[in-house]
Amino acid sequence: MKKLLYTVVLASVLGACSYETEGAKTDKVESKVEKEEHTLSKEESRYVDLIKKGDYQTVIAECEKLKDENHQTFRNIAAAFKTYNELKDERFSDHTGELNYNAIRIYLNSATFTPAELTGDMNELRRNVNKKLSFYATNAKKDTNKKIEIGMTKKEVLDRWGRPEVIHNKSEINGESEAWTYMQGIISFKGETVESVQEIRGI
Repeated sequence: MKKLLYTVVLASVLGACSYETEGAKTDKVESKVEKEEHTLSKEESRYVDLIKKGDYQTVIAECEKLKDENHQTFRNIAAAFKTYNELKDERFSDHTGELNYNAIRIYLNSATFTPAELTGDMNELRRNVNKKLSFYATNAKKDTNKKIEIGMTKKEVLDRWGRPEVIHNKSEINGESEAWTYMQGIISFKGETVESVQEIRGI
């Protein structure tokens, strides 16, 4: 958790001017047009291979020592993928999660070129980040402090906590059951009404 919050600070310094506040419109995924084609050096091709293999830290460590534009671009690309993969294994409050996904966007937008070999991966990452930021923007309008009570309908839950991050469906002998996972808890439904609420503390 501390490592990711440190990432946010670094990204904020790196791209303070490009940081988007809560509720800002998300970027179009493929809107960035390269001014000129960039031919990779042998070293840069190696960085591409390392990123594809998931060895982001090696790229970051090597490129941080060099301040030229090309090395910083690879450093930012590697940092974006590294942060995203770390986020998948952590739980955050909506505010902290939004900060971290905005940090990834800053890293991506700070890259001065997109290596052709990474175009598909980077566009997919942008799409995933934009989906997350859209999710946070939607849920920011909901009052997530309101309690969910047993017997409430799905609509009442949506009005209070917004859309869930994950929905699990399960077929049982006496009917369909469903579990909605949020940052603040897990809500289980029997049919269309809440059967149980498991709140997650300390996030």
